[in-house]
Amino acid sequence: MTRRGLVWFIEALFPGYLFCRFDRELSQKAVMYACGVSGIVRFGVELAFVPDTVIAELRSHIAGESVYTIVVPEIEEGDSVVITEGPFRGIKTLVTQALPALDRVRILLDILGEAREVVIARHHLFKETVDVLDSQKRY
Repeated sequence: MTRRGLVWFIEALFPGYLFCRFDRELSQKAVMYACGVSGIVRFGVELAFVPDTVIAELRSHIAGESVYTIVVPEIEEGDSVVITEGPFRGIKTLVTQALPALDRVRILLDILGEAREVVIARHHLFKETVDVLDSQKRY
């Protein structure tokens, strides 16, 4: 019941959790530093594992309405990205250098009419993808 009267709400079954399948050796770092991820659920030193049968059961209960497939692309030098956090949120820019320390990259920002290179965490960036149809029209 609300001030407007009786209202139905759809709530997350596991609020704040994202179930994902990834190769630990290849992608654990990318998953850990993805935008919005605060950590991976662990039991001691072991990563939590949810069997496929349990995932299938959960999916059958939600009927596919809220199941998302998310791919975290690697961000590399020369990539076009959008800043997702902080005062420059929404600005499109270019990665000029991938820095090995602390998963950071150097980007080019136009600040007050002057181009500046700024270091930012990778997880504060979203890699823009090229629209295949659009790219075919240009060639």
